[in-house]
This record gives sequence, C-alpha cells and structure tokens, in this order.
Amino acid sequence: METIVKTTDLSKYFGKHQVIKSVNLNVPKGQVYGFLGPNGAGKTTVIKMLLSLTKASSGQISIFDKNLKSNRINILREVGSLVENPSYYGHLTAYENLEVFRRILGVNKARSTEVLETVGLSHTDKKRVKNFSLGMKQRLGIGIALLGDPELLILDEPTNGLDPSGIQEIRSLIQNLAKKENKTIIISSHLLSEIDQVADYVGIISKGRLIYQDRIHALRTLADSTTEFKVSNRKTTETLIKNNYEIDLNQEHLRVKTTDEDAVSDIISTLVKHDVKVYGAKPIIASLEDIFLKIIEESEGDRYVK
Repeated sequence: METIVKTTDLSKYFGKHQVIKSVNLNVPKGQVYGFLGPNGAGKTTVIKMLLSLTKASSGQISIFDKNLKSNRINILREVGSLVENPSYYGHLTAYENLEVFRRILGVNKARSTEVLETVGLSHTDKKRVKNFSLGMKQRLGIGIALLGDPELLILDEPTNGLDPSGIQEIRSLIQNLAKKENKTIIISSHLLSEIDQVADYVGIISKGRLIYQDRIHALRTLADSTTEFKVSNRKTTETLIKNNYEIDLNQEHLRVKTTDEDAVSDIISTLVKHDVKVYGAKPIIASLEDIFLKIIEESEGDRYVK
C-alpha cells in the first residue's frame, strides 16, 4: 500500500529536553490514521512538524514521497489541517468565512458552496459563526481545511470538548470524507474509543515515543481475554487445570486465560468429574482501554512498533 506520510527518526528538543523521540510514522494512502496518546504525549508537536509549524530537531519527513524540507510549499498546497482551535471570523456567516479563505487560496468560487454542503452547514444561511455551537464551529474549521481540495487532511483533536451529538457529527464527516472523497486523514485523539470508530490504522504515542503502529483490528489481538469461573472450590480447580491452562492469579475471581468454547467445555467436564460444582462460566473480553494501558506498560524497547 502506498505511503502518504513517512517520518524517519523524527525527534524534537525543547532546550535540552527531548519531547519527541525517533518517531517513525507510516500513513497509508486513502486510510484514516488514528494518532492516539494521552494528553502531553507529543501528538500536537508531531503534527506541527508535519505541517512545518515547528522545526524538527533531527530526522526526516516525507509527504507524497517528497522531502518536506526541500518541497515545503508544493507539499503544503495539497494538505489541509485543523490544529487545536479553528480560525474564523465570528461576525461573518459560514459561507462568508469560506469566501475569505477561498480568495486567499485562489480556488474556484463554486468551492465554497461545495464545502458548505460537505460539512453540513448549508442550512446556516445568515447565521453568524459566533452563534454556532462548538460542533458547528469545528465543522466550519474542517471546511476551511477542505477548500483547496487537499489530498491529505490532518485534524488535531477535532472532537475535543464536544458533546455526544457533536462528536457523532464530526465522526460521520470524517468517515464520509475518507470513503466518498478518498481523502487520507490523520486524526489525533486521547480517546481510544473515538479512534476505534473512525480509524483504519492506529499509531500510539507515549512520552514522545511511538509505541504501537498497525491496523486497528490488530490492536484487539493483543488482548488477554479470559473466562471467569464461579466454582465451589477454587483451590481444587486451580490444581486440576493449572498444567493445561494459564490462570490469571491477579484477579479476585478465578479467571482462566482462554475464551475458546471447546477449552471452556473441557474445563467444566474436568471439574464436574472431580466433584467441583460449576455455578457459571463467563467470558471477559478486554476493553480497548485495557489493551491501551497494557501497551503503555509494556512499551519499553518498542515491542509493538511495526
């Protein structure tokens, strides 16, 4: 798959403090890439380097298979972005705001109307932007980023501070842009649940280091899913099954590290044969948040980076 954004050992120092540590991003063409990490992990700093808003201390950035340092203007013409808060004129309407930026970019006049429809703001008419909801303002910010019909769209925390309705609106917009307009989109967030619902790929950054990068569905395979058993005698149960199955000893209730139906059936049969009563067997599937925390904890040595 063709790579749109590639960084090689990208690093950033503020004084003597290294905040970004040899980050190697690989963003495939036509995909939504979720850039995930806790607040303060370095997401915005990396994004600003991709947009030449701050200089990298070392390493290289390649976008559209061109070196950003030597092709900055040509590359950025094909990149739209929304970093931190959208810029707009509160006393103007959404259309008037788009017209201001359209003239600066020098694109066709019809583009303002097209973008207004794309981001779902055609109905706003003469309503001033200062009276918009936060979600509408975010959509306008994305609309401004789309005016030049960029091949790559970079959105930094676009759902931050929104209510559930606003989050859903932005999520639907991003999905439509990826599927219907074939945009490559990088979206950053500190919420794994949000990334899971829109992204094809995910990169996880923690303390300035990229500690995981792969398809989103591959993230789930890292879960230690278990089956919780409610039995009459825990000690006897552990003795009977410990040679064949791994037991999670850190749990209050008896949990065996398998959710395979045949394995669970065999365990129950073994226990019944030895007069241990089984009152229940419930699969416990690790949440994405559990997986996220596990990756953070085991991130030493770039174990998960691909």
